[in-house]
Amino acid sequence: MSKLFRAVAIASMPVVLFAASAVGQEEKKKETGKSRLPNYWKQLDLTEEQKTKYQSMAGAREKQIEALKADIAPLQTKLNQMKKQLKELEDGDAYLSVLTAEQKEKLVKLKVESAKKSAEKAAAKAKEMEKTGGKAVKTKKTDKKDEKKTDAK
Repeated sequence: MSKLFRAVAIASMPVVLFAASAVGQEEKKKETGKSRLPNYWKQLDLTEEQKTKYQSMAGAREKQIEALKADIAPLQTKLNQMKKQLKELEDGDAYLSVLTAEQKEKLVKLKVESAKKSAEKAAAKAKEMEKTGGKAVKTKKTDKKDEKKTDAK
């Protein structure tokens, strides 16, 4: 069960990071009332007509994104409730009654240590994605997985 919990937690991490980065951008848009042009587009000497057309397209896209976020919200709430239930099942008091006081203390320390490591990994991954412009960087592990998939075909 703990592997499932970790998988769910890891899978939800990009959503949290995306939402956090989107907040700052939304505030800029609200201040200016216009959508920001993509990187390097300012150097393209766009006409006002092109800028206006892009902004209207971006506005339509933002409405679609907001609709999707509205669809995600109840699912996120349900996911959080399920995570809570899963944690209660995994960390239930009935199981803890088997452990000695020392073992219970050690368990708490191990969980805290694991949470710190997970947070550090998530922060490092977020930092790496920020450096690469949101693109995932292949690691040796992902390269090996890709090789296995290719070999299987």
